[in-house]
Amino acid sequence: LSHPLKDNVWKVGETQSDNSDQFSVPMFMCSGWFDHFPSDVLRAFQDITTKSAPSVRSKHKLLFGPWQHSNIGQSKQGILEFPNAVGEPTEMGMRFFDHYLRGENNNWESEPTVRYYQMGDNSWNSTGSWQSVGSKTARLYFREGKKLHFEVPPVNVKEVAPDTLISNAKLPVPTIGGSRLNPADRSIETGPQDIQSLLGRKDVLAFSTDPLTYDVAITGTSRVKVQFTCNRTDADISVRLCDVYPDGRWIILTQGIQRLRLRRSLSTELLLTPNAPDSATIELNDLGITFKPGHKIGIILSGSNFPMFDVNLNSGGKMYQAGDTLTSQTLIYSTNTAPSMFEFATDMELAGVEDEHFAGETMSVYP
Repeated sequence: LSHPLKDNVWKVGETQSDNSDQFSVPMFMCSGWFDHFPSDVLRAFQDITTKSAPSVRSKHKLLFGPWQHSNIGQSKQGILEFPNAVGEPTEMGMRFFDHYLRGENNNWESEPTVRYYQMGDNSWNSTGSWQSVGSKTARLYFREGKKLHFEVPPVNVKEVAPDTLISNAKLPVPTIGGSRLNPADRSIETGPQDIQSLLGRKDVLAFSTDPLTYDVAITGTSRVKVQFTCNRTDADISVRLCDVYPDGRWIILTQGIQRLRLRRSLSTELLLTPNAPDSATIELNDLGITFKPGHKIGIILSGSNFPMFDVNLNSGGKMYQAGDTLTSQTLIYSTNTAPSMFEFATDMELAGVEDEHFAGETMSVYP
C-alpha cells in the first residue's frame, strides 16, 4: 500500500519471483476460467514452455476448465453445472504422476500441450499453445439505446448523446460472482452468478447485443475501450462481461477495472483534466466461451466493484488513504470518430473481424 505505483520495489519482486528459467522437470498445471488469476496462469505456462530447461520445454502440460479455485474438477460452479468437466484434473494428475514417478507407459507424453474447456459449447479442445488461438480480433461497438453492434457507429449529422456513469464512493456497486478470492467473507458468492440485480441501479450502465442468431466465440483475451470525459481528476471504470441467457439471467464471466489516473501507465500517475476528452482501456481475463443463438453478449459498466476492487474516492488524492469523497460523473461516448467498443480474440469469421492477434499486447486508445 505504501508503493501504489509500479516502482523498483515491484520490479525487484517480479524479478525475484519469476523462476520459469529454473524449471528442469516436466510440469502439469491446472486452472479454470473462474480461478483467481486465469490470465496469469496462462502467462506463467507460456513462460515455462519457452524459458525452462530445453530438455523439458516440450513436456509441460496445461489443463484449463470451467472451474473456480476451490471447486476444481467439480460439476457445480456457481449456479451452473459442467458435468463433462468432472474429475478431469484428478485423472490427468494421476496419469502425470504414474508416468514420471512410477514409470508407467500410459501415453502421457502424447497428450496435447494444452487442453481447454470452451464454455457454451461445453466441449474440450486442444492446442499446442494458448497464445496461438484467437488469431482474429472482433469488435462490438457501443451504440445508442445501450446496444452492442458489430457495425461501426454511422456518421450522424446530429451528435449522439453520451451515456452517463455516476459513481458515489460512499455507495459502491457491490461485487457479485466472478473469479475472485475473499476468505474474509465467504457469504459472497463466487464463480458464474446471475448479476441482473445490478441492472436496477442508477449508477450502472448495461449494454447488450440483440439475441444472437449464430455462435459468437471468445477464445483468448478481451477488453473494453472507452472514449470519455469526467468531471473529476480521478475515477474508476469497472467492466463485467456477461452471458445473457434467454430467460433474462446475466451470468458473469469475468471482470476488470481501470483506475483512470493509471490509464497510461502503472508506473506514473496522470490525473484527468476535468471534462476534457480522454480514453482508457479496461483489460479482462482470458476466456473460452461461445455465446449461443438466443443468448446476448452483455457488458456492465460501473464506477466501482467492491469489495473485489478498492473504492476510488474520486478526489485525486493519495491512493489507499482515507479521506473526503466526491461523486464522479463520467460520460461514455461512442461515435464514428470516437467509438467505444468491446474487443475480443476469436477464431471465427464474424462481422468486423480483422486478422490480427492481440493476446498479451497492451493497447491504449488516444483521442
